[in-house]
Amino acid sequence: MNDKKIGFTIGKFAPLHKGHQLVIETALQEVDELYVVIYDTNLTNISINTRANWIKALYPKAHIIYAYNSPKQYGLDTESVKIQMEYLSNLIKNIPVTHFYSSEPYGEKVANYLHIENRVVDIEKKQFPISASAIRNNIQNNKNYLEEIVYNDLQKEIAKRYNRITEHLKNKFGERTLKICIDGGFTCPNRDGSCGTGGCIFCGERGSGEHLTATDIKSQVTNFLSSYRGKRANKFIVYFQNFTNTYDTPQHLKEKYDAALTDHRIVGIAIATRPDCINEEIIKLLKSYSEKYYVWVELGLQTSNDTTAKLINRGYPASTYTEAVNLLNQYGIDVVTHIMVGLPGENFDDLKNTVSFINSHNIQGLKIHSTYVTKDTSLEKMYLNGNYTPLTLEEYMKSLTYVLTHISKDIVIHRISGDAPKNLLVAPEWNLHKKLVLNGIDKVLKEDNLYQGIYYKKNIDNT
Repeated sequence: MNDKKIGFTIGKFAPLHKGHQLVIETALQEVDELYVVIYDTNLTNISINTRANWIKALYPKAHIIYAYNSPKQYGLDTESVKIQMEYLSNLIKNIPVTHFYSSEPYGEKVANYLHIENRVVDIEKKQFPISASAIRNNIQNNKNYLEEIVYNDLQKEIAKRYNRITEHLKNKFGERTLKICIDGGFTCPNRDGSCGTGGCIFCGERGSGEHLTATDIKSQVTNFLSSYRGKRANKFIVYFQNFTNTYDTPQHLKEKYDAALTDHRIVGIAIATRPDCINEEIIKLLKSYSEKYYVWVELGLQTSNDTTAKLINRGYPASTYTEAVNLLNQYGIDVVTHIMVGLPGENFDDLKNTVSFINSHNIQGLKIHSTYVTKDTSLEKMYLNGNYTPLTLEEYMKSLTYVLTHISKDIVIHRISGDAPKNLLVAPEWNLHKKLVLNGIDKVLKEDNLYQGIYYKKNIDNT
């Protein structure tokens, strides 16, 4: 007969505090083996790996089980308990557990379902009258309930309340990694007559590349790397930026891409394009670079509203975006989506719909642009005629906060505001001051204790 006692406990540990530790330490004293199940959650921007590392560091004898994609329906009602128990029992089905440890009323439900002993630890919270939610609401006032390793990580993570591209690239490549913006000499199908003329109403003659020097591609890379900018990092990503950088034959595309990949310091290639200029042949070409380089594709969605899309002369329906994302997903190429806030005729509900729409797709990155008016564009004519009013800074900050808090915490944020050239900007004036947005969003998120993904709900309908 095997009398080995095997215990387990569960939690989000968001963050791990003294109350959790009391449960774990009690279990370690009483059982031969202990398994700690850590649930994923959008209640915090602290990753499941960071939370697991706390327990590993403090309790190396405990076994960690990662509960990814766990049910989000909680409660002690029959349906919620059934959903949670089916998930949990499947998660530990190969472990002969004998005891369940917790300081919560649900302990009895778990133990009864699994036919094991329920071990309750300080359910009245007399030793440590604290909760994770109370700590999240005020870390500083509750730091005495936290181990130093936990407190330090919280301070680091909360300082960056959204998933920034700079940190993402640094983690991926081990050091600072910068982009080299390239003008590939492309155009767009809504400029050359294929699906329209004049381009999008907010685009000027140079597209989004007003700041670029239109020389041959290899020279653009060489000039960048030989300038002071090339001394600011050791690794770089070439970024084909303005117009539609897949709008050509695969042969010509390969020649252009290859011309940019001429230096050993280049570790990635990013391609900005339109969903209607993506097909399997082009994706196979892009995929061919992935063995040596980090590859991502940027798709200019701007809005999910097809009525707005016609007004801005986008030239394709939202369903085309879905097709392009699905195809890129099939080949394992990261997708970065562009959305614009404050487009003509749109209101806050339109923004909510666009966020819900992108949440129904498997994307890895997001660029959030404020809509600004530049000289010699169709949008300038609308503005001067009184048919368009840009968002105020306050309105944009409200919109930006909504987007960040309602998208997955795993999405990398590549940009939170558009940057108009000073000599071309017509309105709004605040767009010239990038730090108003960068510092402003940090202030809002910190003061309101918000972070990326706190209100995220995945939308599985992208038909």
